[in-house]
Amino acid sequence: MPRTLSLSSASPVVLLAACAVLAGCNPAPNSADTSSSSSNSVALAMPLTSGPATSIAPAPAASALPPAPPVRIIHVTQPQDNYAYIERADAMSDAFGDAPPDYGYDYGSTRLWAWHGHDNSVRLVEPIGGGNRYYYYQPGASYPYLIRDADYTYGYDDGQLVVIYDSEGRPLPPPEFDRYSDRAGRELARAQAVYAASQNSQRQQVAAANWAARRAQMDAARNQWQAEQNRDADWRAYHDQHEAEQAAYWQGEQAHRQQESQAFNQWQQQGYQGAPPPAIGQNRGAAIVTTALVAAAAGAMIQHNADQHKMHEQQEQLQAQQQAEGNQQQQQQAAQQAQFHAQQAGAAQQQAQFHEQQAAATQQQAQLHEHEAAAAQQQHNAQQAQFHEQQAAAAQHQHANEQVQMHQQQAELAQQQHAQQQAQMHQQQAALAQQQHEHQAQLHQQQVQAAAAHQHQAPPHVPQPAPNHPAPQANAKHPDDKDPHHHHDHDHPNG
Repeated sequence: MPRTLSLSSASPVVLLAACAVLAGCNPAPNSADTSSSSSNSVALAMPLTSGPATSIAPAPAASALPPAPPVRIIHVTQPQDNYAYIERADAMSDAFGDAPPDYGYDYGSTRLWAWHGHDNSVRLVEPIGGGNRYYYYQPGASYPYLIRDADYTYGYDDGQLVVIYDSEGRPLPPPEFDRYSDRAGRELARAQAVYAASQNSQRQQVAAANWAARRAQMDAARNQWQAEQNRDADWRAYHDQHEAEQAAYWQGEQAHRQQESQAFNQWQQQGYQGAPPPAIGQNRGAAIVTTALVAAAAGAMIQHNADQHKMHEQQEQLQAQQQAEGNQQQQQQAAQQAQFHAQQAGAAQQQAQFHEQQAAATQQQAQLHEHEAAAAQQQHNAQQAQFHEQQAAAAQHQHANEQVQMHQQQAELAQQQHAQQQAQMHQQQAALAQQQHEHQAQLHQQQVQAAAAHQHQAPPHVPQPAPNHPAPQANAKHPDDKDPHHHHDHDHPNG
């Protein structure tokens, strides 16, 4: 948890007081350890070289690192403490600024750079695809408290994963930690390995051309954190709360590193002519020794307070566990009640759905009856219309038959009448012809008689009618018919 970082973030005044207390208790061992530590710190810093730039092989990406044991995950008790890890690393990076590294060393095919702080804290940097991987260590610790790569940043407490930041420095939600635990474990294992190599491998001077090529890239990464701090209100609040003590703690380191940066800038402007500027460790002298004493005493105090803090944390964890169990029971009860209410609501919803289905079925049945009634009505109307059509067709057919029969009867009657008329006319003609024949015969007889009478009186020659001469039919009158207009002309030659 971030409280393990509280003393190492304190001001130098507090650390000096801690050193005095520890020196009074056991001065001799601390003095021996401190001098050894300070002499190592002085010997670590190496000046740059003016040779040409050399190629540096990048380190493997996180996914390509060898498998490692899974890292244990813990969480801070106060959300604002998530920013303790990135805030401390940011303050350390600001103190180093753009000063060149103290030395380089090889781990496998990769060349790493190292910066050692006045308190024996360490920052290691190795190139990777897309940027650099940064490792931050507290004084004397082989475990880092923070690792930053091109994509994510991981905060650790004694080898346990506490917080994960995205590429901008924003903390990720704790439920997402499991997704990155394997990656965090691989990078933690590499952090231990590269730190051990920094203690045991041969130190190398860093080429000034290489530092000049990567300097802007590291400045951009530091500015990226600064920009996110300005955007993130929670991080900015945490920074404002601890800015004064961090500034006081890193003030001496920052002053020396600024001198180193300015010296490098001047040497670079001169085209790297002349001797390179001396490393910061060669000029610190007594200040470095004093600082190392402070760091050693502070480390002992940190360890003592860490033990006390761990016991307190265990008590807090027990209380938190009990409280969590009580909360879990309450949550379970609330969940059961919610489930019961949900079941009741579900049953009510099912009942409502059943009623809705019944209403829908009733409505469908009513619609079906309406459809059936409409279909029956349509069928009845169609049958009635068909019946009327059939009646009309039958009446029309009957009328047509009657008309035909009437015409036939009229034709037969007309034919009969015509036949009768023809028969009557033939009879009349025959009777008339008979009458004419009889009349002709009578007339002939009369003529014969008249001729005989004339013959007695000197009768002249009277011509005879032609044989078979038809007697006139029209207007022929019997000699006995009395016609007031007919005058017998006995002087007619045919008379």
